Amino acid sequence: MVRPIRSPPVRTYWKRDDSELSRKVSRIVEHNPTLLTPSYRPTPWARNAKVNFGVAVLRSRLGELRRRVEPPLKGRITSCEDPDVTIEWAKDDAALALPVDAPIVIFLHTITGSAAQTRWQMSQASRRGWRSCTFVRRGHSNKRLRTPSFNLLGDVEDVEMQVAAVRHAYPDAFLGMVGVSAGSGLLISYLGRAGPSSPIHAACAICPAWDISTAFDQLSLEQPAASKLMLESIKSTFIKRNEALLRDWDEDAVDACLTATTMPEMLAAHAPFAMRRKGATALEYFAEHNPMEHRAGIAVPTLVLNAEDDFVCSARNVRPDLIVNEQPGALLLLTRTGSHCAFNEGTLGLGSFHTRVCLDFLDGARAVCDEDRMQSLHAARVHEGRVDVIVKGVRPGATKLTRLSLGGRGVPPGSATRISLECKDSAKAAASRVQ
Repeated sequence: MVRPIRSPPVRTYWKRDDSELSRKVSRIVEHNPTLLTPSYRPTPWARNAKVNFGVAVLRSRLGELRRRVEPPLKGRITSCEDPDVTIEWAKDDAALALPVDAPIVIFLHTITGSAAQTRWQMSQASRRGWRSCTFVRRGHSNKRLRTPSFNLLGDVEDVEMQVAAVRHAYPDAFLGMVGVSAGSGLLISYLGRAGPSSPIHAACAICPAWDISTAFDQLSLEQPAASKLMLESIKSTFIKRNEALLRDWDEDAVDACLTATTMPEMLAAHAPFAMRRKGATALEYFAEHNPMEHRAGIAVPTLVLNAEDDFVCSARNVRPDLIVNEQPGALLLLTRTGSHCAFNEGTLGLGSFHTRVCLDFLDGARAVCDEDRMQSLHAARVHEGRVDVIVKGVRPGATKLTRLSLGGRGVPPGSATRISLECKDSAKAAASRVQ
């Protein structure tokens, strides 16, 4: 008799206090209790960290290969104000069938990743009813840079530009954001700087490095092969492809990047290009782009996922104490296995725990947002000489009442529509006229 492999427990950490963010996390968990006791059962033949990672890399590379042979699809790319920054949308069959008001999940890719490598995650999101897109950072497309600027961890100002483009295309959609590896650091930095002003409603950070000023100090010693491959990919993607442009702007910085032998050296060497200022130092770069410097400003519920066997972003960097004591609104999941941004599951390794649990979290956050919206919709308010009343079964534009301002769009029959009535007398008198 073959006994099934038991999945080790996933540890959860979060701050349980009376803050608004902590209460939101509690409500998200109420909508999906499995978030407190999630189950990750790795693919049996890919439990080893390196094999698990290799399967995930293969899946991403296949997506990239498919992109190269398929014809271009109309409407896939959204351009931003800066031509080096773009947005790529999912265009699979499930995505094309989504309604216009479908929620949106934004993916922030890895340190040398691309939208093509993220397409399998976007496909899973489509099947779960989410419209999805990937924010393509400077230097990550197949085109050469037009300006001598790139940032290995991403630029917050570019994300702001891309978020504005998404909001312009879908002004009323629920927005979730998922950062993967380096993209998770960018996610934390963006949300922390934006604070309550961000239109993002909830977020997920997959395998963040936490404090990037020290996160990669031991990588070249403990994982020399992984460190070498990462450096070669960075040099090929950013430096060699754009060497003439970059060298014309700062020859010394290019030489420093090409001779870097560790990730800390590379982060320091590319600082002038990331900061867009010659002579910029590593200390200045970390002060500006280390997510730990900005985490306190995050104003939305955020899921954080790390694995103990992550050989790129070591589990030594994970800070459960910080989550429990200092970061309301964050839910940390720490798995025994999962490798770096892999988390393959299923017999053939076709499933993804991190995509599944992220969408579970975002589904819960959306449900909480809908509850808050409906509660606000059904509450009568009197303010500044106006009365808000609820008329059930009225479709906007279908009422014969005059001097009414309808506050809903596309409200189906039988639901509640808020209307605002100018009040020249008392609120009571105005309400009686509507009755």
